Amino acid sequence: MNSEDFIRIAEYIKENYVSKEEWENDLVAHTLINIQYSIEHIEKILEKLCTDKEVQKNEDICF
Repeated sequence: MNSEDFIRIAEYIKENYVSKEEWENDLVAHTLINIQYSIEHIEKILEKLCTDKEVQKNEDICF
């Protein structure tokens, strides 16, 4: 999952599962932003890990 995927999912949730009041109160929006930040942070860690020759051998981590 990348940032673009996340944005599409967040928009879908916003349009289909969250009331306007909930979204405007930022509870859901802040939660989604925190999740997006976590995903981006994990992606950066994996990028660094996958430059390591030993880690590259592990197809479960680097694909």
